[in-house]
Amino acid sequence: MCFNIQTIDPPTEGTRKAVMMLKLLAISEAIAVLLQLIVIGDFGIFFQLFLVFILYMAWAQLNACNIVFYEIYILQQMLFIFIIFGTRVQNGEKFFGEYDPVHRNSQAMLIVYFILFFYYIGACTVGFLAYKEFRIYQYDTQSGVAYQQYQGEQAQSPVLPQQNRQQPQQNRQQAPPPQQGNFVAFGGQGVRLG
Repeated sequence: MCFNIQTIDPPTEGTRKAVMMLKLLAISEAIAVLLQLIVIGDFGIFFQLFLVFILYMAWAQLNACNIVFYEIYILQQMLFIFIIFGTRVQNGEKFFGEYDPVHRNSQAMLIVYFILFFYYIGACTVGFLAYKEFRIYQYDTQSGVAYQQYQGEQAQSPVLPQQNRQQPQQNRQQAPPPQQGNFVAFGGQGVRLG
């Protein structure tokens, strides 16, 4: 993850939607952190604000690697919540019931964790969709197709039409056909090692 504040304008409709989804996800992540801070009261939760920065770096640079870091952390949080609920089931404790003066916020914490579990499922889904779009964009820019189309469209009009994703597959179809003959791949005797 490079710390580069240079923003890249999303050239395709898919990347524009992914950027918008990540912006909404960053706002909802900040709200989830504030909710946890209010209910749980642990200042260690401020570390989760780093997730908002990771999402910013992802949408600003159209970088799929930052989304991978976000996904790993979210999956870790889901595992943590699953362990909390699993421990309560294993110990035979009630989820909601009598008031416990020692753990006065335990019921509120369970409600927040229950909400966050489903929020994290949605966040993983949105993150994966954005990851997919950014990987398509990165693949197209590495092959040179998207960059050439983007430069041509930018010179012609201020509004960019949706990019044709079929171009790399068309290039593969224009490759020369494989040689025909008696050669069969992986058809030899082979060598046994050891």
